[in-house]
Amino acid sequence: MPNKLILLTCISLVFFISGCSAPIIYLNDYDLKKSNFEKVKTSLEESGFNVKPISIKPPSNIKDSTIITGPKPTVKHSFHRLVSLLEDLGYSNIRITSVESGNHWYRGNNIGLYLFDDGIRSSPESEVIGKYATDNCESMVSLILSAEGNFNITYADGNELLGEWLITSMPYLNLRNKRTGLNFYYQINVQEQSDLLGKVDVVTLFPLDDQYQIRDCIFYMGIRRAP
Repeated sequence: MPNKLILLTCISLVFFISGCSAPIIYLNDYDLKKSNFEKVKTSLEESGFNVKPISIKPPSNIKDSTIITGPKPTVKHSFHRLVSLLEDLGYSNIRITSVESGNHWYRGNNIGLYLFDDGIRSSPESEVIGKYATDNCESMVSLILSAEGNFNITYADGNELLGEWLITSMPYLNLRNKRTGLNFYYQINVQEQSDLLGKVDVVTLFPLDDQYQIRDCIFYMGIRRAP
């Protein structure tokens, strides 16, 4: 009898631990300023949530801050505490939606979370923010376009060029540095491609100027869409 009692106690303890385990919140940093992302991540973790950062372009139908779960989220989950915490951080009117089928992370207790900073999601700038590699270019290695409107070009010799970027009108991107007089223009091209893992938006920047610094340097970046 004592052995059976110990066995039943262990089984009950296993079920208790598994039932109380915290879900994984896949916090997407796409379109979020780094400072805001870190603030949200820290607040969630301090509140007991298990947070895993990801960086994937959201589906085209998600344009507002959204919680994504598996099938029938209202049956298994109560999101009052999570929504309340996000509202305290400034993210109001959180949508809750579910993924009914397909290959996705949001099975069981897992949760996907997309948050958008005001004014970024709806602007064309959101499509080009990120880190680019070069194609057929010996002088430049990479280009970073930040959400704050700054750019950083890294050259093959290790030097860097800093400045500001803006989209004057789609599909034209302007890189400029008032101090040095730099003023480069690129044409933005976005194409959807597919691979074994799903769909990818490939953003390509073609130089429009005949200046020797950039005329042979094409930048490209792949943005994977959410499953």
